[in-house]
Amino acid sequence: MKKDPQIGVIGVGNVLVGDDGVGIAVVELLRSGSLPKNVSIIDMGTGGLGLIHALAKLDVAVIVDAVDFGGCPGETRCFSPGDVRSLKESTGLSTHECDLLNAIELSKELGELPETILIFAIQPAKMGSGTGLSPPLKSRLPEFAKEVRHMVTDMDNT
Repeated sequence: MKKDPQIGVIGVGNVLVGDDGVGIAVVELLRSGSLPKNVSIIDMGTGGLGLIHALAKLDVAVIVDAVDFGGCPGETRCFSPGDVRSLKESTGLSTHECDLLNAIELSKELGELPETILIFAIQPAKMGSGTGLSPPLKSRLPEFAKEVRHMVTDMDNT
């Protein structure tokens, strides 16, 4: 009997930096809905290297994050870490400052990378100090949560 894969939906971002908190808002919405029993909702916040520990426990990870890919505010894209490279400049490596792709690479080097990682990217409208999402993202939160819910439900059924 094949065991169900452990699927994690991981919200990352900083709620104090405008739209950077959209990943956290999406996973909070997902908590209130129904998901298969083998799906975990993880609020990673600005956990940095803590992401490595979260990934180690999963077979499949869907990371929800604000990503500036040059799209229209609220536009979404889904890709794997191998499809992109980071342009973020890091001032150093600390437990609170770790580029998402660097954390995934470290997880791979430690042999703790899930079989599948997908990044559900949401184009931000504003990034800067201040709480709350911009209107284009806030109005689409239910839609983002629905898309992610469909992704993990489809993964669970394969």
